[in-house]
Amino acid sequence: MPNLMCNVTTCGHNKNSLCCKDGIQVGGSQAFVSETTCCESFIEKTKEFLNSAEEPKAAMPVNCEAVNCVYNELGMCGAESISIAGGPVSSVSKTECNTFVPKF
Repeated sequence: MPNLMCNVTTCGHNKNSLCCKDGIQVGGSQAFVSETTCCESFIEKTKEFLNSAEEPKAAMPVNCEAVNCVYNELGMCGAESISIAGGPVSSVSKTECNTFVPKF
């Protein structure tokens, strides 16, 4: 399981740059660069999330649709660590997997 760091500060699952989900989904089945990947688990932070009791996790399974990434191992991320980027965004399409490395 990869260690996950996330700088998508507007995601409701982000707490202290860690994710509170049990696992995430990285999209980008046609991706050849990190900018065309995304974190499909992103959900915009609302007031409900401000009082959330979810606990952040340092490592978690990462399902990955980016078949052109060297770390994609049968639909799962095989990287030791993964970085999700985007900062203060409001949509899934503005997030990305910074760990993406093209196979070619």
